[in-house]
Parts: sequence; C-alpha cells; structure tokens
Amino acid sequence: MRSPLIFFIFIIVIDLLLKSSKDKKKIDEARRKRIQELEKQPRPNKGVITVLKDEMQKETQKRQRKQNTNKAKQEVVVQEKVIDRELDWDDSFWEAKRNERKHHEEEVANSTGYNKEVREDILRGIIFSEILSEPKSIKNQRRSM
Repeated sequence: MRSPLIFFIFIIVIDLLLKSSKDKKKIDEARRKRIQELEKQPRPNKGVITVLKDEMQKETQKRQRKQNTNKAKQEVVVQEKVIDRELDWDDSFWEAKRNERKHHEEEVANSTGYNKEVREDILRGIIFSEILSEPKSIKNQRRSM
C-alpha cells in the first residue's frame, strides 16, 4: 500500500517541477521577445526634440524683441531728457531726475523679470527631461536582468 502512494506522490512532484520549469522558460522567452520588440521600434522622441528646438527658438526671438523694445524705450527717454533740458533748465532738471528714477526702477523690474524667466526655463527643462527620459519600468527591467 505504501509503494503505490509513494509512487503517486513522486509522479506529482516531478510533474510540478517540470511544469514550473516550462513556465519559467515561457516567461523568459516572452521577456526576450518584448525587449527585442522595444529595440526594433523607432523612438518617437525625435519628433519631440524638433518641436522643443522650435519652441526654444521662439522663446529666444521673444526675448530679443523684448530687449529691442526696451532699448527703444531707453532711446525715447534719452531724447526726452535732451528736449527737456533745451526747453527749460529749472523744470527740466527735476523732471529729468524723476525720469532717471523711473528708468532705474524699470531696470530693477526688468532684472527681476529676467530671473523669473530663467527660473521658468529651468522648470521647463526639468519637465522636458522627465518627459523625454526612458520610462522607469524599462530601467527597472534592465537592472533585474
């Protein structure tokens, strides 16, 4: 009675071991196929990179336009100072002082705005690096191999 029972248990254990090894082989094979498929697929990031370059060029053009308008405003202020000095020395002197103070305040405001733009650019860079970087799930798969 013991021998048929031991034989039956032995067959079940062998069957379980063979089945688990077959399942493991299937999983490994599926993983290899998936990796090969991912390597064969073209990366869509190339289109994104060109879009990013275009956006960066647009941003630089906007900044250049702002700088040009600021230079034009400064030239107008300088011309106004010259005209004021030619018209009336007493009143124009105090107005020139006020204009200089306003001009100085505008420069301070522009310098802080520039820092704000730099911060925004850094934030955009971080966001785009996260978007363009490889997914973490793929990174984890490579570590486990």
